[in-house]
Amino acid sequence: MNTRKTMLAMIAFAACASMATASATAAENGTWTRKETANGQMLFTDVSDAPGLAFFCTNGGKLSAMVNLDGGDIAEKIARQSRRVRSKIATLSIEGREDTRADWHYFPATQLAQPVSNSVERKLYNAAVTGSAIGLELSYMENPHISPPPLNDDFKAFATTCSATNGA
Repeated sequence: MNTRKTMLAMIAFAACASMATASATAAENGTWTRKETANGQMLFTDVSDAPGLAFFCTNGGKLSAMVNLDGGDIAEKIARQSRRVRSKIATLSIEGREDTRADWHYFPATQLAQPVSNSVERKLYNAAVTGSAIGLELSYMENPHISPPPLNDDFKAFATTCSATNGA
C-alpha cells in the first residue's frame, strides 16, 4: 500500500471512529424530552444510567431546575413527590470553572437536588443550551458530572414557549 492509500485509509478510519464516538456520546447523554404538565411544561434528559437534568416552566413564567444525581427515570422520580428534604450547600461548576456556591434542596428518597436560587437555575439552563459540562459538589455526597445532550426539537419547543427563557 502506498503512502497516499495509507493516508486515505487512516482518514477514513478516523472519520468512522469520530462518528462512533459521537453516537456513543449521544447515547450516554440521552436526549431531551418535553412534557406538558397541569401548570406548565417540563423538559428532562431521558438518560437512565447517568446523572441528568430537568427544567420546569410554569404558566406564570417561572423557570426551575432539578438535578438527577444517580440516574434513573427522572420523570418518575419527580412524580413520587418526596416530602423529606434536606438543605445542602453545593458548588456548581460549568466547564470546570468554580462558578457558584449556593443553597440547594436535596431529596434523599429520590436522589434529586434543586437549587434554591433562581440565578443558579438559570446557570444550569444556560449550560444546557451551550452543551457545557456541569459539575456539582454536594457536601458528603458523590459529586455528579453531567454532559447535557445536544439540543433537539423538544428543547427548542420548550425554549420558545417558556417566557422565562425569553421565548413566548
